[in-house]
Amino acid sequence: VHDAAWSRDGRRIAFAFRGELFVVNADGSGVRKLAAMNGEVFWPRWSPDGSKIRFTLQAPILGAHSLWEVESEGTQLHPYLPDWSQPTHRWGLGPSTGDWTPDGRYFIFRFRDYEHSSIWAVPEQANWLGGVAKPVQLYTTADTIGHPLLSKDGQRIFFVTRQVGDRELVRLDPQRREFVPHLSGVSVQTIRYSH
Repeated sequence: VHDAAWSRDGRRIAFAFRGELFVVNADGSGVRKLAAMNGEVFWPRWSPDGSKIRFTLQAPILGAHSLWEVESEGTQLHPYLPDWSQPTHRWGLGPSTGDWTPDGRYFIFRFRDYEHSSIWAVPEQANWLGGVAKPVQLYTTADTIGHPLLSKDGQRIFFVTRQVGDRELVRLDPQRREFVPHLSGVSVQTIRYSH
């Protein structure tokens, strides 16, 4: 298993293994396969009412991203935002890593193209024709955006950005309540400390 998510009621877990999506009861019993995809499944997220799971699919070879949806019982597998989920020809591009606001009114996701990364919101209320409502852009940047995470009250969206060009390692100074340079002058992408 390389990715998993608890249902909101804590009774089930959705998990991904390569190109497959499964659901299991919290005690480990009742494993069921919901979907087998051509590519790698990751970032499964449950709807607040537990009826649906949305996930990101990374296409094989080229690695483009798309969002998919399946009923939690394994029916109705389909692309979410099908007009946005057309394959691009570059790793990591396309819509991905979304989640519902705690009240279930919006689905928030990340989108990457060749020049920008952005955060989008889709109202869960269907449009007047009964389809998915039109996504609304909340933020865009030329920097790379990480996975969006919502605060528990749904009022804030947190994400990490990685700027194009030189990198600088920073740390949070709790007394000053700001980020300050750490290992100043060293261009760093990731760091781990020993125990």
